[in-house]
This record gives sequence, structure tokens and C-alpha cells, in this order.
Amino acid sequence: MKRRDLIKDQIEQLGKVLTKMLDTFFSLKSKGQIGTASEHTTQTLKEELNIDIDVFLQLPEGELQAFFEARNFTNDHLNDLAKLFLEYAKVELAADKKTKAKRWLEQTKFMLQLNMSNEHSFSLSEEPNWQGISFDHDQSALIKDVEALLNSHGM
Repeated sequence: MKRRDLIKDQIEQLGKVLTKMLDTFFSLKSKGQIGTASEHTTQTLKEELNIDIDVFLQLPEGELQAFFEARNFTNDHLNDLAKLFLEYAKVELAADKKTKAKRWLEQTKFMLQLNMSNEHSFSLSEEPNWQGISFDHDQSALIKDVEALLNSHGM
């Protein structure tokens, strides 16, 4: 029981960090401070969530799935992170960095597909399907956005 409570607390804390990070990123971006937004988010990802962007972008799909499972990411966490990474890809495209943008888009698409997969539910072992699958229109729209960006830039 204590282990499950600890995991639930970690999941809640992760959600709070992601929410704050997204709010800060979009606030700075809306003020035209994209560089600051990216730097702050990259630093927060590394310090608060132990996610090194350069390492993350190189992870193959199999390791990416294990990466999220090891950190107790829920479907909502994946969705929030996918939104952020889609914005990162747009920033890279605007800077004409297609190779890096493509990698962001590929990782984002995989995260969204993980989220929609009925084979993977990010459940706690003590309670099967504790988090469940949270497929919604937002995820479908995000995947379409990712695919449109990949196609429109010949990637």
C-alpha cells in the first residue's frame, strides 16, 4: 500500500512539474521569447524530470517506451509532453533545422501512438488499468498535426 501511495505521489508531482513547465513555455513563447522558453524548458526537463533532450532525441522506440514507464508517466503526461515537443519541432522548422525537427516529430508521434495503444496502459502492477487509456480528439488532432508537418516539409 505504501509503495502505491508513493507512486501516486510521484505521478502527481510529475503532473505539476509538466503543467508548470508548459505554462511557462507558452507564456514566454507568446511574448516572443522563444529562446528563453526553450532554454527554461530544457533546463526544467533536465533538473526536475531527469530528461536530457539530446539523449531523449536519440532513443529508439523500444527504449523510449521503457524510458516513460520507468518514470511513471501517465497518458496525460505523455499528451502534455507531446504538445511541448510538437512546439519544439515547430521552433526547429522555423530555424530551418529539418533534421532535428524531424526527430522531434518522430518522437512526438511515437508518444501519441503509445498513448492511443490498447496494448499499453501505463498501469501500476498492483492495479491493472489504473490509469487506463485516455484517447481523445486532442490526441488524434495532434497526430494529424505531426503528420502534416512531416509531409509538408518532405520528411
